[in-house]
Amino acid sequence: MKNRNVSILLFTATTLAFAAPSPAKAGPGNVCNPGILPPHSRPFGQSYAEWSVKWWQWVFSLPANENPIVNTGDGTAGQSGPVWFLSGAFAPTTATRSLHLPAGKALFFPIYNGWADNTGCPDYTTFSAQELLGFASGFVDSAPFCTCTIDGRTVQGLDNPANSPYRVGGQVFSYTLAPTDNILTSFFGAGCIADGTTVSPAAEDGVYLMVAPLSAGKHTIHFTVLGYLDITYRITVAK
Repeated sequence: MKNRNVSILLFTATTLAFAAPSPAKAGPGNVCNPGILPPHSRPFGQSYAEWSVKWWQWVFSLPANENPIVNTGDGTAGQSGPVWFLSGAFAPTTATRSLHLPAGKALFFPIYNGWADNTGCPDYTTFSAQELLGFASGFVDSAPFCTCTIDGRTVQGLDNPANSPYRVGGQVFSYTLAPTDNILTSFFGAGCIADGTTVSPAAEDGVYLMVAPLSAGKHTIHFTVLGYLDITYRITVAK
């Protein structure tokens, strides 16, 4: 099996203040986490599962030397539309990152996730999409203790990722690598994989959060994965 990897985040904060214009409103089904859009909602017309696929496609589309997930790129890289992504890391990491965020943007990011595909060197493997789903989901099934705070408020429902209400479940998808300095070659050492390659099938599973647009000013998101990740995002939202 190939590329069963993790991507995770960490955050810390001070007072939770949200300005959530329609359609991004944290509804009554999410009263324990008032700043998080409910996991069964469809923020901006897409489900959590659909946004999770877009998150992976965003990560793989960026060159390694401009990629926030390996701490080499600005957090604005490749961002557009009403939802911006935050990234964790592919290896054990403690980091503090800064992000200048336009007003009115929701934030979507994984707390703990994994992916699997058939890429490999010198030859690809031949696992079925169902087998790849099993690898990705098995990775999340064994996830350790996780935490997330947003402006000092603890997000509920993350301590057991395998059973979290924010777990999206397995998704089959495809992704296209960056046209230069692709991350599979540059970071993972898979030198036989050409820039711009489209990989299909791939599979993913994970625990994700969609944060409603934050109010203007400074915010902190901090998340941890026990023994693996500790990442803080210091975010400045434009007026």
